[in-house]
Order: sequence, then structure tokens, then C-alpha cells
Amino acid sequence: MENASNPVNFQRFSQKPKKHPGMNLTDHKENTSKPLSGEEVVNPNEIQPSAAPTKVGATENVDLEENLSKTSKAEIITENLTPELIASDEEEDEHEIEDLQDESLFEGLEIDALVQHFNDLIKSENLSSVKNKIFTLKQLIEAHFEKERHEKYAAFLEEGNDSEEFAPAPSPLHLLYLEQLSRYSERRNKEKESRDQQYLSNFQKKEELLEKLKLLVESEEQGSHDKLKDLNNQWKEIGPVALAQRKEQWQRYHFLIDKFYDNLRINRELKELDLHKNLVAKTELCEKAEELLLEASVKKAVDALNHLHENWKQIGPVPREQKETIWDRFKSASDKIYEKRKEFFQVLDGERGENLKRKEALCSKVEELIKQEPKEHNGWQKVTEAIEAIQAEWKTIGFAPKAENAVIWKRFKEACDQVYQAKNQFYRHIRQDQLDNLSKKNTLCEQAEALENSEDWKASTDALIRLQKEWKKIGPVPKKNSDKVWKRFRTACDNFFKRKNEHFASMDSSQEKNLLAKVALIERIEAFQLSGKDQEDLEALKLLQKEWLEIGFIPLKNKVEIQEKYRKAINAHFDKLKLSANEKTRISFQNKVDAIKQDRDGDKLMRKEHFQIQHRISSIQNDIALWENNMEFFTASKNSKNAEVLKREIELKIEKAKAEIAQLKEKLTILRES
Repeated sequence: MENASNPVNFQRFSQKPKKHPGMNLTDHKENTSKPLSGEEVVNPNEIQPSAAPTKVGATENVDLEENLSKTSKAEIITENLTPELIASDEEEDEHEIEDLQDESLFEGLEIDALVQHFNDLIKSENLSSVKNKIFTLKQLIEAHFEKERHEKYAAFLEEGNDSEEFAPAPSPLHLLYLEQLSRYSERRNKEKESRDQQYLSNFQKKEELLEKLKLLVESEEQGSHDKLKDLNNQWKEIGPVALAQRKEQWQRYHFLIDKFYDNLRINRELKELDLHKNLVAKTELCEKAEELLLEASVKKAVDALNHLHENWKQIGPVPREQKETIWDRFKSASDKIYEKRKEFFQVLDGERGENLKRKEALCSKVEELIKQEPKEHNGWQKVTEAIEAIQAEWKTIGFAPKAENAVIWKRFKEACDQVYQAKNQFYRHIRQDQLDNLSKKNTLCEQAEALENSEDWKASTDALIRLQKEWKKIGPVPKKNSDKVWKRFRTACDNFFKRKNEHFASMDSSQEKNLLAKVALIERIEAFQLSGKDQEDLEALKLLQKEWLEIGFIPLKNKVEIQEKYRKAINAHFDKLKLSANEKTRISFQNKVDAIKQDRDGDKLMRKEHFQIQHRISSIQNDIALWENNMEFFTASKNSKNAEVLKREIELKIEKAKAEIAQLKEKLTILRES
């Protein structure tokens, strides 16, 4: 029985998409087609640098080198600012695409495999590259253990225990997972601390470069252009700083570069050579961006494009007459890639709309289950199976639209909770019925104990058989009392029948008479004609079997021969009946048990048979555990074809073994009831 206050949280991994810094995902999708204008520049006057930029004259007689400096200054600001902003804007979409690709990666895996994957991933050299997979695995694993805990809790309540006493110990696998999770958290904290320290170190190094650049801008020494290049290379090699400081520091850096080109009179030929080299480099970036239009993966294309924008940012200005042309070419390729991403999300929105419809249908099914309110255990079993099947289907459905995802989950969870609350209420009521059944069975135990020392063999046998039939009609008792009351009743019956067997074993003079009776009965069985009505014929054959059991012992020298004739005669009729294979197996084993009971060492042989069956069940269970363990290796195998074939062979073996266990357990039931 499930606790209504703690229903199974089987969809914990259906989390909302993670919010990333940079921009809102919805806003971004609406603006993915917005042109990346080369004119959207930062106003240097708003940055408040340490020194104001040199003003440029407004007359047409401006020196050629001064115009060249102005062109370089504008290009550096424009062409380096845009990619930085783009990278920030794309961050959330990149993560959502990656989440979607990871969403079904571990679907259908068993809990052992999930924990193993989790363990493998947390050992990765770069945790950031696999953090989405780790997060998905964490949700799946914790959902499994949460469900497992509620199953234990339900079983605990069904045994008649008090819910406040429920305190299950974690399984070894659960403890292993918690240990792995602790190691993962510790490693993440260390990596974050290390990364923050590196960011701080980078920030300080770049501040030192800014001081050097400021001095360079204010000086007019020869060779300052080469020094600027060296500073620029050092800046690129240092690495990133914290996001909160990145933009402001970057703006101060390019403000100083802007001021440098306003103040510095650079050789015309050298400048033209640099501009041409920059044009060649940016042309190559344009070609690479255009090649990305053929990339099938939207995520790969966007990642590669962001990398190209970073490279674009590091390249200096181009000839003024080529500036707009080269930028428009690069921007055109970028816009087309972003348009593909926009179309991808439009398709995704459609799929999520379908997911919402499917989840609404499942909610309706659960709400219909609430109205059924079964009045018996079997009915609630069917309701439980139905809701578990619905929950399993829910897990296979992806996200609904962001705006409705939390709402539909809340509706589904509340509907499931209502079903489990009604189920718990039902089982609280039937607990009283189980206590009444326990009282009735205790009364039967007292009656059986009153007969166990009787010597009125026929009457007492009939009475005990009647008590056994009444026992079967009584419903279940609390699970914690079930074995105890059954052993009490069984002991009383066994004591009587043991005394009865000992009594009749001493009656050697009657064995010849019993032999004649059994021979006559065999002749009657052989002459028996089936009516064609299987159920009536089955009951008639059971009566003949019962009569056989009641005759008693025969001389030992005739036992094997007579028993074989009897088995052959009775089985010939059973074989003609239209019974299932399981029913025939059960009847055959029942005949075997009846034959054992006729033996003088019947009790010993029954115990031996019981031991052999238990041993066989244990052996098969060990085989199943070994096969299931081997299946994990096939699942991880790279040779998927051979692995699938071997995996299927093992699955068939496991199915066959489980069927054999079911038959063996049925035989144990026959032994206990005989």
C-alpha cells in the first residue's frame, strides 16, 4: 500500500529547462532573425576611461593616416563587440538543445546501469562537458530510489505494521550512489574554487596589461605598434575572466585601443598590409561560416559559428571600402544559421504541444480511475497496475511547453495522489476484516488440536478434511500472523495423520486385503469411460484418486508393480482431458505426492522432495542473477549486433528459468497442502 502523503515521485526528472545567464530563451527565439548590425557599437564616452579620446577634425582636409586610424578604431569596436554579445545570447539555447539530446539517452536502462553511467561520468576530466548528462542521470536514479522506497512502504503497511515504525535501510546500490554523489559534489566544489581563482588571476593579469596599454597610448615612442600587437597577443593568451567583470574590462581594453589609433601616426604601407591580412583572415572566416550551412546538427553549427565569431573578434580592421561588404557576407551566413535554429525551435514547440495533449489524456485516465473506487482487493490490484502503466507511459513522453509543463505535472501528480489516498483508505478498512479472519482461523486451530489425539480415525479424518476446506474459504489474515497461524493448524493436522499412518502401518494382516482392493480399483479405473465433459471427468478421477489413498498399505513386494499400474491407468485418462500443460504437470506431481504418502517412509520422502525443489529454485535463481549480470556487459559492448543476439538469448533463458521457478513454487504449495 502506498502512503497517500508520499506518493511515488516517478517524474522528478521532468524538470524545467535550466535558466542560463545571458537572455530569456523565449525572447531570444523571437529575435533570432534580428540583423547583427555592424553599426551597434559601444559609445566610448559612456565608459568613462582615465583619459578622453582624441577628437578628430570635421574638415575634409584630414590627413590620410588619420582617416586610416579612424577606420581601424571603429572596426575594432564594432566587430569585436558583436560576437561577445552573441555568445552570451546563445548560451541558454545551446544548453536547451543539449538537454533535449540527453533527454532520452538513458531511456529504458536498469538502475544498475544508470548508477554505473553516473559513476563513469563523474570521473570525466571535464565535468562541465557532461553536466547535463549527470543531471539527467541524477533525476532518473533518485526517482527510482524514491519509487523503491514507496514500494517498501506499501509492503510494510500491507504486513499490518504501523506507518510510524517505517525506517528502511538504504540498499547497497543506494549507498553506492550516495557515495558517488558526495564525491561528485566535492569535485565540483573544488573545480569551481579552482576556476574562480583562475578567473581572478586572469582578471588581475589583464588589469596589468590595461595599465601597460594605457602607458603605451599616452606615449609616442617608436615601435609602439609592435608593442600593441604583443599586448594584444598576451591579452588573448590569458584566458577568460568572471562573467560579471568580463564586459566592462573588455570595453576598457578596446577603448584604449580606440584611443591608441586616434593618437598614433602609423606608417601607411604597414597599415595597408595589416588591413589586407585582416581582410584575408576574415574572408576565410566567411567561407567557414558558409560551409556550416551544410551541417545537419543545429547545435554543432551554432557552436562552430560562435567560435568563428570569437576569431572574428580577435582580427583587426580591414580596408574601409571592404568593411561593409565583408561584414555583410559574414552576417548573412550567420543569419541563415540562426534561421535554421529558429525553425528547429518551431518544430520543437510543435512536438511539445503534442506532448501536452498526450499528458492531458493520461491525466484524464487517472481521473477516471479515481471514480472507480473498487470494493475488493483484486479491484485495487487492477487499479494499481493501471496507474503504474500510466506512470510508465508518462515517463516516455518528453517536455510539454514551458508555460504548461508545471501545470500539467501538478494536475497529474494530484490525480495520482487521490488514487493512492483512496487505496490507503480501502486497506485501512479491510484490516478489520483480516483480524476477523484471524479469529476464525484460531477457532479452527482449536478444533484441529482437539482432534489430534483422537483414535476415531474415520470421523476425525472427515472432520479434519472439513476443517481444511473451511480454512481455504476464509480470507487472508494480517501478513505478520499468516505463517504462525498456518503452522499451528498444520501441526495439529500432521500430528493426527502421523498417528493414523502409524496405526495402519501396524495392521499387516490387512495389507493383502488392501492389495485386492487396489487391484479391483485399478480395474475400475481402466474400465472408466470419459463423458466428454472435462470438469466432471476431472472430478470423477479425483474421487478415484481419493479412494485409492483411503485403501491403505499393501505388501512391500507388490508396491512398485501395483503403483505403476495405478499411475499408468489414471494418467491415461488425464492425458485425454483437455487440460493445460501446467494443469497436467500439477496433476502429475499430485499423483507423485499421493504415491509418496502411501509409502511407509512418506514423511521422510516428502521432506526430501521439498528440499530438492528448494535447492533447484535456489540454483535457478543464481543462474538468473549471473545472466542478468552478464547482460550489463553486452549492453556496454561496442559490437551492437553480436551483443543484441547474445542479449536476446540470455533473455529467453531468463524467461524460461522464471517459468520453471513458478512451476516449482506451485509444487511446494502442493507439498504443503498435502
